[in-house]
This record gives sequence, C-alpha cells and structure tokens, in this order.
Amino acid sequence: SKTRWGFCDIPKCREACEPSYTTHNGKDYRGSVDTTSEGLQCQKWTMQSPHKHDITPERYPGAGLGDHKYCRNPDGEERPWCYTTSSKTRWGFCDIPRCKAYQARGA
Repeated sequence: SKTRWGFCDIPKCREACEPSYTTHNGKDYRGSVDTTSEGLQCQKWTMQSPHKHDITPERYPGAGLGDHKYCRNPDGEERPWCYTTSSKTRWGFCDIPRCKAYQARGA
C-alpha cells in the first residue's frame, strides 16, 4: 500500500471538568468555583468588605488564597468555602463538582 500515514479517531472529552481535590476536606482544591452552594458570589480573599476577616494570603501561605474570589479551605473546614459579597451572609460552603472519572475511582 502507498498510504504512509492517516488520521486516527481519538474521542474528545465529553465534559469539561472542574479541577477537583484529593484530600477529604478539599484543603488542596485550586479550581475556579466562586459561588456558594446557595448561589452567593464569593468575596475576594484580599478584600475586607463587606466582611472583615483574618483569613488572608499572608496569614495562610500555601493555602491557595490570593487576589481572587475562588472557594478554598485554608483553615480545615469540612469542605471548600468562601466569604460572600452579601452583607446578610458572612460565608458559605461551596459545591465543587466532581468528574465522573474521578468519582468512578471511589473518590
């Protein structure tokens, strides 16, 4: 045959998957979910408004905090969380979606 090469049928990923976490409480989560389970927007970790707090990037180095509003678990809560931009709700837990492949491995 004179055919020297050809394209392969490689299936594409079915779903985009949010980076997940491997620890039981999400201490290592570094994804981009920025709303609480109740749908409230997260407050940046570097901001002190509307909620003053002492969980800052300086006090928790290596915890994934920074000038962003992504859910994190710097203090060992049961799962990732954030302060909210709602003056009525100080903070809330976040729902971090898990990949089906990751769930299938028993995570």
